[in-house]
Amino acid sequence: MAQEMSSRERVLCALRREVPDRVPYVEATVDIRLYQAWTGKTAVGPNAGGILIGTGQTRPVEIEAEISRLLHRDNINFRMNAPVFADFPAGKDERQFFGEGKVKSWDDLKLLQFPDPTDDRLYEPARIFLKGKQEFAACAGTRLGVGSAMYSMGMEHFWYCLHDDPELVEEVVRRYAEWASVVLGRFSEMGFDFLWCADDVAFNTGPMMSPTHYREIILPHLRTAVRHISLPWVYHSDGNLLPILDDWLSLGQSGMHPVEPTAMDIVQVKRDYGHRVCVIGNIDMNLLCSGTEAEVEAQVQQRIRELAPGGGYIASSGNSLPAYVKPENALALGRAIHRHGRYPIAP
Repeated sequence: MAQEMSSRERVLCALRREVPDRVPYVEATVDIRLYQAWTGKTAVGPNAGGILIGTGQTRPVEIEAEISRLLHRDNINFRMNAPVFADFPAGKDERQFFGEGKVKSWDDLKLLQFPDPTDDRLYEPARIFLKGKQEFAACAGTRLGVGSAMYSMGMEHFWYCLHDDPELVEEVVRRYAEWASVVLGRFSEMGFDFLWCADDVAFNTGPMMSPTHYREIILPHLRTAVRHISLPWVYHSDGNLLPILDDWLSLGQSGMHPVEPTAMDIVQVKRDYGHRVCVIGNIDMNLLCSGTEAEVEAQVQQRIRELAPGGGYIASSGNSLPAYVKPENALALGRAIHRHGRYPIAP
């Protein structure tokens, strides 16, 4: 039996595609309303509600740590995104969504005003966060650029511009990527354990753009964004990435998340790409939202049997834990991973 590891050691071991003491469990975001449902507490303090969709502000480390203990989660998260220049309409329960983008033309580039990424004061919240990291694997993240560009231009306009004015798309992505490259370099030097980057570039049916557009217009700027990363890092994109997966993995990420179960077969991905990247996620969001605790546990057991032998698998939801996940199912997910993930694990 493997020697007991700390959360930090466990996550980093799995990201190296080695065998830890048990399957790690990570989540990028956990809605504060789940925490309130579990504890009856009302989160207070700056940014207590957690990530705001426009900027990526982070809740206090004490709440992140408490959430991780409740879930048996191995990580805590700090996030800082460049601003997105769009409308943010509110849906049910004041949940924010990306609305119409504001960058429609070359004249609108003047809207792209970002915080100075070389200003030490920008990183003071991260320094405070790290002082309370405790035993957890502390990760920091941001968007690499294409997602922010897509939201700031508006998704429909972004896709039209890929054909009609690709130079404008490149310029917007470039500006975001240059900002991200400095931020990720600074995060790499601060004491975080790993990084978590996000950019959705696929639907369930396939990539949001042609592989040619991705390779020629987008990928060079994403390489700029990751050039200063010196830590293991996880890259998130929903959807079916298979037509561009070799290109996507050429960025050098240590882990891919969430290998969405309605879009890709994670067993096939682990078989074909597990020698290159740690696979993370794949617990069905529909099950977490509408299934039973027993069904959640059964799927966790199945994923562990299929994916954990030999290492290189980290358990996680198929996206995140939003407010509409059943609170009891979220707890069942963490419990099941903790209960059934102990190595050695037979196929």
